[in-house]
Amino acid sequence: MLEVKLHNLQLSDAELFAKRANDARISQNTSDRFPHPYTRRDAETFINRFSSQDPCSVFGIQYGTDLVGGIGLHFRDDIYCKTAELGYWVSPDFWGKGIANEAIRLILPYGFAKFDLQVVVAHVFGRNKVSQHLLEKNGFNRLGVIPNGAFKLGKYEDDVIYFKENSQRTT
Repeated sequence: MLEVKLHNLQLSDAELFAKRANDARISQNTSDRFPHPYTRRDAETFINRFSSQDPCSVFGIQYGTDLVGGIGLHFRDDIYCKTAELGYWVSPDFWGKGIANEAIRLILPYGFAKFDLQVVVAHVFGRNKVSQHLLEKNGFNRLGVIPNGAFKLGKYEDDVIYFKENSQRTT
């Protein structure tokens, strides 16, 4: 059984968080808000932004006693106030162990319950088959593809959109 937990990030995590995040293989699959190189200052800024939330919507991913990644629900507003976007990453040193899958499995019921969400969406590059598989494994439905809908590292990327509805909600 995997020992994966959602970890409330603290400033004392900044050095290790930055070390784990500072890999181009991570940033090539994230939005440009996720910098590369990823510095301790980037980690401190990120942790300061989200660690005071109550309830928290962004966590470190803990594997055993090690901090190995990050996962969060990022909220929208106005008419989309019951929708959040899922984002996650795991250090390549820990890929292939099922950690991201378990972290997604943990955050979804938490997010639906704590934030009264109706839908969680995720955007994945068309070339990122691993993340597409992880989302599908966790009950996300593929809504569609926006061809060349994203621009990353000087190239157009297909934007594959996934969603998962709150199965506990009654309309």
